[in-house]
Amino acid sequence: MMKCLLGFLLVSLATFANSIELASSNVNFKRDDSKSYTEIIQFQNSRPTKKNENRCTFIKVKNNRERQYITEIQPVADKRIAHHMTLFACSTSPKRLIKEENTNSWDCGSTSVCGPASDFRRLYTWALNAKGIRFPDGVGIRVGGDSDLDFLVIQVHYNKIPNEDEPSDSSSLYNLTMTSQELPYQVGVYNIGNNGFIPPKQESFKFESACLFEAPYEIVPIFYRTHAHNIINVMSIYTIKNESWIELGRMSPHQPQAFYPVTSKDIVVGHNDLIAARCTINSMDRDEITYTGNRHEDEMCAFYLMFYTDYKNDLSDYYCYKDGNRFKWSKQLKQVVETNPPENASSLDGVVLPEPENEHMKSMHHHHN
Repeated sequence: MMKCLLGFLLVSLATFANSIELASSNVNFKRDDSKSYTEIIQFQNSRPTKKNENRCTFIKVKNNRERQYITEIQPVADKRIAHHMTLFACSTSPKRLIKEENTNSWDCGSTSVCGPASDFRRLYTWALNAKGIRFPDGVGIRVGGDSDLDFLVIQVHYNKIPNEDEPSDSSSLYNLTMTSQELPYQVGVYNIGNNGFIPPKQESFKFESACLFEAPYEIVPIFYRTHAHNIINVMSIYTIKNESWIELGRMSPHQPQAFYPVTSKDIVVGHNDLIAARCTINSMDRDEITYTGNRHEDEMCAFYLMFYTDYKNDLSDYYCYKDGNRFKWSKQLKQVVETNPPENASSLDGVVLPEPENEHMKSMHHHHN
């Protein structure tokens, strides 16, 4: 088991010098606003008929024979209607999935967002009152062209079934700023977290994970998003370079689960670097074991680290998930990293929190995102 758990670390890799040029210092790129345009993906008469229903709608990427880039994502949604709203890119048209009249949406679960046999990427998720994001100049999410991702889909997880006298949902949408200009950088997402179980009556139980970054390119993290349910109070994520722990994000998942700017900007993560994360849990109010999962009574420990890279080929989403009950920084990670993690990895000391949630939003937080 020890050999298995250490397999991601005990590899022989050559040392690479940083070769990526930071977007913030790339003087060769000039933004061409004449090639920028706005796309709106909007629901029309979407009406959920069951609790926790997911519904989807889509648009085709404009000028999809050539590469297009999403440079800004601004969600517009009523948090009383939509619990969360996810943006996907699909390779095939989901139009045939629309079965109902007078609407452009369909009932979709996570396996039928794009339809069968379709390639897809999860691009962005809005929840609660989270704000949108704008990428640095020269940076965007690549769709269309040789990416084969020609359709953009939004999936809304509805909070409730509307009463008969309540209108259907035509208020949930994404405003996307896009460009046909070829950009030097494209955006990807690195997913890291844990599966496992949490014993009851623990004041500071920890899920920890770490993986060697093994992609054939370098990345620059720009945003991070935390996701948990009820009993995780602090989530922290780092890159470890040359024995130095560099914080990328630290936040309470009870805040709006937005994509926040990383706390250390212009950090290049390369082939010999590690990405490590911790969820600190208080289960004092639980009388039984809590398992990770999608249900309200379950827990989740998940980070979404958004980055840009100058890699020219298509990107895949990367996943680093560890068994939270077997993988511990103090055991597996300590064998290859001699320095100790930061003392505030389980606290919010020094973290500037967003505006407090109101009581309505606090109650909504306990639904699954």
